[in-house]
Amino acid sequence: MTEVIDPEAGASNAPLELEIGNVMRSSFADYAMSVITDRALPDARDGLKPVHRRILYSMHQLGITHMVAHKKSARVVGDVLGKYHPHGDSACYDSAVRMAQHWAMRHPLIDGQGNFGSIDGDNAAAMRYTEMRLSKLGTRLFADIQKNTVDFRDNFDGTEREPEVLPLTYPNLLVNGSEGIAVGMATSVPPHNLRETADAFLAWLDNPEITTREIAQHMPGPDFPTGGILHDLDGYIQALDTGRGAVKLRSQWTVEDRPRGGSRLVIDQIPYAVNKAKLVEQIAELVREKKIEGVADLRDESNKKGIRIVLEIKREFEAEAIAFQLVTMTQLETSVRYNIMALVGQTPMQLGVRDLFEHFRAHRIEVIQRRTQFDLDRALDRLHILEGLLMALDRLDETIATIRASADADEARGGLIDLLGIDVTQAQAILDMKLQKLTGLQIQDIRDEHDRLTAEVADLRDILARSERQVEIMRTELLDLCDQHANERCTEIDTSLSKVSAADLIPEEDVMLIGTQQGYLKRIAAKDMNRQNRGTKGRSIMSVGEDDLVTTFHAGHSHDTLIALTDSGQVHAIKAYDIPDTGLGNKGRHYRNVFEGVEGNVVAMLTVDGLESVTHSLVIFTAQGLVKRTPLSAYSNATRRGGIQGISLVEGDSIVCARVSKDEPNESVIVAADNAKAIRFGMEEARAIGRTSRGVRAMNLSEDARVVAGDIIHADDLEKAHLMVVSEKGLGKATPASEFRLQSRGGKGVTSYTPNKRSGPVVAATVLFEGADVVLFNDQGGANRIAGSDVPHNGRATTGSAIIRNGSVRNVLAVPPPVEEDQ
Repeated sequence: MTEVIDPEAGASNAPLELEIGNVMRSSFADYAMSVITDRALPDARDGLKPVHRRILYSMHQLGITHMVAHKKSARVVGDVLGKYHPHGDSACYDSAVRMAQHWAMRHPLIDGQGNFGSIDGDNAAAMRYTEMRLSKLGTRLFADIQKNTVDFRDNFDGTEREPEVLPLTYPNLLVNGSEGIAVGMATSVPPHNLRETADAFLAWLDNPEITTREIAQHMPGPDFPTGGILHDLDGYIQALDTGRGAVKLRSQWTVEDRPRGGSRLVIDQIPYAVNKAKLVEQIAELVREKKIEGVADLRDESNKKGIRIVLEIKREFEAEAIAFQLVTMTQLETSVRYNIMALVGQTPMQLGVRDLFEHFRAHRIEVIQRRTQFDLDRALDRLHILEGLLMALDRLDETIATIRASADADEARGGLIDLLGIDVTQAQAILDMKLQKLTGLQIQDIRDEHDRLTAEVADLRDILARSERQVEIMRTELLDLCDQHANERCTEIDTSLSKVSAADLIPEEDVMLIGTQQGYLKRIAAKDMNRQNRGTKGRSIMSVGEDDLVTTFHAGHSHDTLIALTDSGQVHAIKAYDIPDTGLGNKGRHYRNVFEGVEGNVVAMLTVDGLESVTHSLVIFTAQGLVKRTPLSAYSNATRRGGIQGISLVEGDSIVCARVSKDEPNESVIVAADNAKAIRFGMEEARAIGRTSRGVRAMNLSEDARVVAGDIIHADDLEKAHLMVVSEKGLGKATPASEFRLQSRGGKGVTSYTPNKRSGPVVAATVLFEGADVVLFNDQGGANRIAGSDVPHNGRATTGSAIIRNGSVRNVLAVPPPVEEDQ
């Protein structure tokens, strides 16, 4: 028990007796709520905590926008503490510093000048040394705040007014995220891409019944300013639904060759909020304790251009293997948690993405309504004055006479009210009007202004009366902001380790899958590979080292199952979208980052709808002229770690390509070799055999000849199909498949091409069906995509014309034509 004197009871009365537990609970509850509402949690509408809102508003009031010179940080902090936020100066300065750090904020709201810390955890310089101003986006947070768009409240001592929320145009809580620890609760919202967030919000706005997975197609995951690779998205859909979940973020690295042998592991992106200096120290400690072997040297070569942590790898060790060891033992990979807790009114609430969208929409609509009402009130006030002026101008002589006959202003005001039937405000405006307004042009200006304001008032009233116009204004302003401030995604998304179906996150599109001899694999959208003219140099779509070359590529669909065959005869299967889309120009990913337990290099790829089909077969062609046909269902376990054996290869033989047969009558097989011969025979001659067998003889080759291509043609397609043959120097032509007469399996074939010194030997071939495009790859990573109709059609014993003029041709592929988009 504790004693409390009741001040109203008088000194003579006995003190009150209160239960100390109740007093503590009540006091702690008040304290906790104060921390929650006034410090730790962001508002669901603008995504800002009070300290951040006060810092930004103070800079706005001081006029420190992106269009003026930077001001000392101490000046800003002093203004914030003195007017709005009576707490520690260091805490206030640290909050301002974070809003200026490009590695902390997806879209910084403050533009800092001077030392604002580093990703290594270095503190910013003292506030007396640094300067700041609002960033361009930070300035836009206050658009129309002067038009009564938000409510204001008294500051801590009642001498100033501050906004309860900012009238911002975009969902800042999702775009810039938030972190905070209150009493008994916390919030953790990762940042997201501005354009993606806007697209998701507008999709929800158009269809409030949209599913979470459809929202995720527009906003497929968080987007961190430090980049990295996002995976293990199992908790992402749950986070969008409930506000709670988690994803994993992995560093991005590349492997470079060292001039004197060995390799170099270069880490150029690290997870969000990871201290780079501590990460390097952590790696060095593991190397020093020999928990990580094979690292000859470790350097941090980071500079203003970006992060570059370099590990020199000894010759006998593999850089990719060491990278995966570091992933499991260091902060090269972290877990990013969602706990979307925000204030709705003054109540902390757990929110999903739909809740956030709803609160932002309601806030934005209210801002538009209040702004419109403010403009309407101002326009009506001015229109009221103009109506009085026009009445006076219409009776100008009488108006002047009334004013001249008046003894003073009050008498003149009353006279005008009686004469014109106007009110006091209008009469005073007439008295205040300068004589120059009586000129003809000035009178016309008043009439024009009256007409313009009349139309404006009608428009403003229409906005207030129609919710669909308010929504359209919200949409237009959001898209305008995105056009000015949105940028490309920084964080790559990899769904290969996620149980969430990538079909929920990955768009359906035609893709190209490309592999190299040294084990790099990449996926690009087919639409990114534009058509070019026949005979051009092509364009670079993959970075290939001096000792590397493109060995295989395939056209398919992003949601197909990719079957990959290695040079050891193993078959692996994954979804095509599990291969990261790394964009044009770079190397892509190493096979070991894509396939679990892969042995050897991938030498052939193809895509199928699924592996369970009992009506389709996998047909494999080898360089020594063998063909092997096995039911596709025999490879249903190819998705497991290490894949499964797909063919037994004899020494010196290798897989050239693989195709899928529909097991229908009248299918024929066509095989082309580098000795300028080709053979076509019926599919029934290649009977179905077991998964681990060698296959049967497809073509009888001369001793030094090798098969370069094999394909399957259905009888209905025979008249439309052409065999395209290409030489090393890029000369090629297409010959009707019907010119290759049906023969018995195992023959020597017939002439398919006539090489010469200008063309070089035959190196590649493909079957070209009607309407298809052709992509040629050279040994420098370049490619040329042309319309199949541009390929010259010639007889079997011809050379053809130039298709690509740069480098040596390595492969050719027929791909579907580009989809024509509606205009």
